[in-house]
Amino acid sequence: MEGKGKRPFPLLVVGSLAVITAAGAILRLARLDSVPPGLHFDEAVCGLMALDIRRGHFPVFFQAYNGREPLFMYLIAAVFRFVGITALGIRLTSALIAIVTVPLAFLLFRELFSSRMGLIAAALTALSYYHLTLSRNGYRNILMPPLESLALYCLWRGYRDGRKGLMILGGMFLGGVLYTYTAARFFPVTVGAFAFYALIVDRNRFVSRLGGILLAALAALLVFVPLGSYFLRHPHDFWERANQVLVFRRADRGEVLRLIASNIGQTLGGFFVRGDPGWRYNLPGRPIFLPVLGFFFVLGVLIAFRNWRRLEYALLPIWLMGMSLPAVLTDGLMPQGQRMIGIIPGVFGLAALGIEALLSALVGRLSTKLRLLPYVALMTLLAFEGLDTATTYFGNWAGQRRVFYTYHTDYCLLARRAEEEMEAGRTVVIQSRHYKHPSAVFTNFGTLQAVWAVGAKTLVIPNRTSKDVLYLWPAVDNPLDKAIRKVLEHIAEPVGGIADPQGNTAVRVYRLKPQALSQDGERKAQASFADEIDVLDWTLPGSVRRDEALRVLVHWRVLRPVAEARRLTLHLVDENDVLWSQHGHMGYLSEQWRAGDRVYQLFEVQLPRGIPAGRYGARLLLSREGGDPLPVVQGGRMAGIFLSLGDVVLKRDGGFIQPLASDGTGFGQMLTAISHSGLNETAVLGGQVQFTVTWQARAEMGRDLAVAVELLDESGSIAAHHEMPLAYQYPTSQWQPGETVRAAYRLPLDSLSPGAYRLRLTVSGQRGELDLGQVRIEGGERLFAAPPIQHPLVVRVGGQSELLGYDLPAEEYEAGEEMLLRLYWRAVGEATGDHKVFVHLVGDDGRIWTQHDSVPANWQRPTSGWEAGEIILDEHRLLIPPQTPPGRYTIFIGMYHSTTLQRLPMQEQTGHLLPDHRLPLAVVTVIP
Repeated sequence: MEGKGKRPFPLLVVGSLAVITAAGAILRLARLDSVPPGLHFDEAVCGLMALDIRRGHFPVFFQAYNGREPLFMYLIAAVFRFVGITALGIRLTSALIAIVTVPLAFLLFRELFSSRMGLIAAALTALSYYHLTLSRNGYRNILMPPLESLALYCLWRGYRDGRKGLMILGGMFLGGVLYTYTAARFFPVTVGAFAFYALIVDRNRFVSRLGGILLAALAALLVFVPLGSYFLRHPHDFWERANQVLVFRRADRGEVLRLIASNIGQTLGGFFVRGDPGWRYNLPGRPIFLPVLGFFFVLGVLIAFRNWRRLEYALLPIWLMGMSLPAVLTDGLMPQGQRMIGIIPGVFGLAALGIEALLSALVGRLSTKLRLLPYVALMTLLAFEGLDTATTYFGNWAGQRRVFYTYHTDYCLLARRAEEEMEAGRTVVIQSRHYKHPSAVFTNFGTLQAVWAVGAKTLVIPNRTSKDVLYLWPAVDNPLDKAIRKVLEHIAEPVGGIADPQGNTAVRVYRLKPQALSQDGERKAQASFADEIDVLDWTLPGSVRRDEALRVLVHWRVLRPVAEARRLTLHLVDENDVLWSQHGHMGYLSEQWRAGDRVYQLFEVQLPRGIPAGRYGARLLLSREGGDPLPVVQGGRMAGIFLSLGDVVLKRDGGFIQPLASDGTGFGQMLTAISHSGLNETAVLGGQVQFTVTWQARAEMGRDLAVAVELLDESGSIAAHHEMPLAYQYPTSQWQPGETVRAAYRLPLDSLSPGAYRLRLTVSGQRGELDLGQVRIEGGERLFAAPPIQHPLVVRVGGQSELLGYDLPAEEYEAGEEMLLRLYWRAVGEATGDHKVFVHLVGDDGRIWTQHDSVPANWQRPTSGWEAGEIILDEHRLLIPPQTPPGRYTIFIGMYHSTTLQRLPMQEQTGHLLPDHRLPLAVVTVIP
């Protein structure tokens, strides 16, 4: 450890390393254009990102596809310059990186131990099935082993020899690792753990090298600055992928330790018992080491622990443990070979340590004539390892049908067929699991011009110039739903498919029948969503079991192209408008819409366990990207924010029956409240509160029960009392013993003053009560005397309120300025629902230049909670657009129903009804 480095390489060592590297290169380059087949989704994504770089986009992080570190893509872009933009170019980048890893492993372990140890570790890396599989895929994690090796090589030499320059270089490589793969974030942690260990067991040297260590840390930090500053500005990108896989995010708190313990056991088993189960990274189940090398790996671990005070030995288990954390701390099928790729080449160093120990022992004990035998045995072992790796990979793994589909070869074949059909002038519709699937797009960029339908529950009949329409979809990766397949087989006919190597259909091809284009072309719509789509018809079952999904097929037609994203959603609501379940998707994205396109879209609404039997309403909504629903138009008039598709009855069949619960709140001998949603929330004055209770019938009840909910104020007095059926549309007389039912309740708060209230539930005729929690009503006290009003007037609005006047601070405004309008309402009758107030600034040409729609008092005073005689102050702030030209503008106001969008009639004191149910409140001038 005190030496100043190794002597120059002997010729035998150089020759041996050349042979080992050549063997590794042959394994990684042989048949690289065809094995693996196809091009996997993630490989294609890397290729497409590399093309972005070639076009002049130079990111420090790619946001798309859950976020990608960029270094690998920069290298692919460089390789593309020499071999062209091909799948081979993506995989060649990985192969070349993996080949370089072999001599780097030699250099590292030569510095740590000896040239012989370095050669053994390099050979194990070169001939390993584990590393071979990963190095022939076009994935960015292949960069971790060589950069880790360079970092540790420089850091170790710098630390051992006191060379600050090498330590700085090592720090730069350490920072560079973070530009490779998400799991690489654990490498600085691993190096930090090793540094802390060095401080403990090698304190004097560590202190003497502290300056170099700090410089290395600073160099790593400086290299990381561009990526780190990006993450500071975009923290979501840092956490997005981690949140999808970390056990702390995916598992219940009580399951985390159990899951981590299980992961540790399976990860340890992955070394020599049962390896990665995925076809993409392994022959499923094959461990990293076969039995003989597994023995040497265990021996190497024991030797490393026995020499725990020597840093070069301690480094290997610390490296192994640290870079296994990305697998141990994540959720998924275990062991996760690709997430723990950072253990390479350290894992082979441990096996080499065991081999070296036995080799040294044998050579030291054998006579001169027999000393070659251990070397012959070692070369035989390595030759067997390489031969087994080659035959397993090329002979056993590569020809498997699962490999064909795992690498999305079907999408590559589909893309080539699509190119041929589009060049022949046909319109091609691609039914894909993913929109513009990267494997298909990279294979043939012309597929970007195809019509894409996402998933198995959407069918598009496109209205394009070419009326010769072909449908192509992967038969295995995206088999169409039976309902969509039935429609397709009615309007189209098969024209042959594309087979996989076993002769099975990989891609199905159908041609649209000519009459299908004109069919329903002029069909009258049932309703429209704004001026964007017509809903032609739908199929809604009359009833469904509660343990099945509700399947609704909707047929709609595009009216015009739309640039912004849209989403169709089906809601299932009960008689109290409580939303029980929904299914939203848009299998035909709006960016592809053309007027006249027709779409069949299947919604599959999953019913929550314990949903009560009874009658429910099915509602269809079309929403903007931000979630705001578009208005429904029927008969030329706005009809609300949803289209009612009708009612469906959830049968008693399929209820959730389970053994009687041992805990919960009992109500007599027949009923138990197992759980409830637990209230601890705030509400607005005159609003409402919603909660759920999960009940279980302990026996047949034979009669219908009701619940009473009392709201108790802070003194314990009853401030409000509500009674309602226990499960509304599902009478308790129909419940089965053991049946568990989840009931939802909505309570109005319209008669209550601001303050805190506890909710107590009882059941009619049954002993027991349930504390539901607390609700706090916010807001000021109700106002019943009108304050001074700048512009008083009286206009009746519907039958429930009137406008008493308004305040408007100014009559002249500049473009870009904010205008404050305060309205004064008075409740004069019982509320008939929730309404919104609209304020429009309208030019002389009738154009609305700006508007503000909201529940009164900035969403704090819903009209359903107004009391007769109450005064409500309602402020609206309108930003006058900067491009508004100078001139006179009229402020119009009114009210409309929040759900139906129908405006309330407005009547002046003279009895005159205002046209369009809106009041021209004031005229303002926009000045230059």
